[in-house]
Amino acid sequence: MTTIVYVGNAESQEISVLALAPDGSLSAIETIPVPGPTTPGGSLPLALTADRSRLYVGLRNEPWSVAGYAIIPDTGKLTLLNGTADGPAQFT
Repeated sequence: MTTIVYVGNAESQEISVLALAPDGSLSAIETIPVPGPTTPGGSLPLALTADRSRLYVGLRNEPWSVAGYAIIPDTGKLTLLNGTADGPAQFT
């Protein structure tokens, strides 16, 4: 069984989606941009829902926003749920 791995890349403000095989090898599935400010934050924290259907990404740069993604069950690929190419939903 393949395990899906999500890595938040703060400097490029992208999420890398990887497949982890039983032998420990990794293969790239996709790398997608996280919409929002162009100035990178210090980190790009990720939170997965308990049912593994959603991935939330916190942007640690102003305006302090969160991007939500639906996880496609068969592939692990991500689809943006909120926001636009200009930026994710903002919370105050």
